[in-house]
Amino acid sequence: MSEFTESFNFKAASKENVEDFIEELDIFGDVFDEENGWITFLPAEEFNSCVEKIGRNYPGVVLYYMYTDDHGWMMNLFSNKELISKYFCDWDNELRIDNAMLNLTEFVKILGVEEHKKDLEELFALSTLDEIFDDEQAERFAEIMQIE
Repeated sequence: MSEFTESFNFKAASKENVEDFIEELDIFGDVFDEENGWITFLPAEEFNSCVEKIGRNYPGVVLYYMYTDDHGWMMNLFSNKELISKYFCDWDNELRIDNAMLNLTEFVKILGVEEHKKDLEELFALSTLDEIFDDEQAERFAEIMQIE
């Protein structure tokens, strides 16, 4: 059985503000209490269906994370309605990595995770399927970012 995870993680927000924001956009799902500095929203909609809608409308910092165990993973970081950094890794038929919009300098700066910059550099430098699976790239990213 595959593991599928999709979350929007709002930094330094209140649960009530996130609930109000999601309601304004007419998106359904569950908003969870703050944990590790994140308010997490799990959408009830289809995977990847509201990334732009949420990211391009939220006036703060939101980290989108999607992991589909048998297929790949991705993350998008938005800050003040702008896409700051993006990474996509898919291994459905063959390994495809799109890191053209990966901006680790801004990513680390915006999220205040300077102490993890080297770990993130190493993580995003993985380039073979063996490395990605052996190092559990997606899971390590979630662990470093302290998102569930």
